[in-house]
Amino acid sequence: MHRFTGPREAIKLPGFRQSWIPGLIKEQEKMYSVKSYFIKADNALKKLVKFSAVLSSGIIFVMMFIISADVVMRYLFNRPIQGVYDIAEFSLVGVVFLSLAYIQSVRGHIFMEIATSWMPVKGQMAFEIFSHILAILFFAIIFWQSGRIAWTAWVIQDHTMGLVMLPLWPAKSIVPYGSGLICLQLVSNLIHEVFLLSRPALKGLKEKGRD
Repeated sequence: MHRFTGPREAIKLPGFRQSWIPGLIKEQEKMYSVKSYFIKADNALKKLVKFSAVLSSGIIFVMMFIISADVVMRYLFNRPIQGVYDIAEFSLVGVVFLSLAYIQSVRGHIFMEIATSWMPVKGQMAFEIFSHILAILFFAIIFWQSGRIAWTAWVIQDHTMGLVMLPLWPAKSIVPYGSGLICLQLVSNLIHEVFLLSRPALKGLKEKGRD
């Protein structure tokens, strides 16, 4: 089977007809258009993922400041800050779910390679694609269910019990947002993995290894 990437390569094929050139050019332009849209969408996703990671880092600093202030007020002035424990719990939700997609984008999650290290490169990538699909389904379920819970909390205006009544819908809304964002990141990684799996250059990766 002959492989070619465009009209110039197709002209060299035996039995080629000049009348085929317009159709080949049109197909090539369509391919480039789809690739361009994917690159733009991927770049937009990267910006959103980085923004969420920065926001997660900011929440950590705010949480540290509030807890430190509560310790000072409690032990030096005997006037603890009301609601600080609830704020800390809500902040942890933001820290975790706002950073999930960024950690996935830099491949920072834990990988267990004991079961796949003996496989050839294409086998490892096929296994990774399968794990991506499972992760997408897992986080899609979390997105759907947590979204329903967050919407209910917004509708009934659910809040914490105590001296300071904090609304629950902001913290509950972060869960579907973070889950949906990591789903998009996983889809992006999945597309990249499928593309790499189809490239002949992968044959040389076995010797180089995966650093």
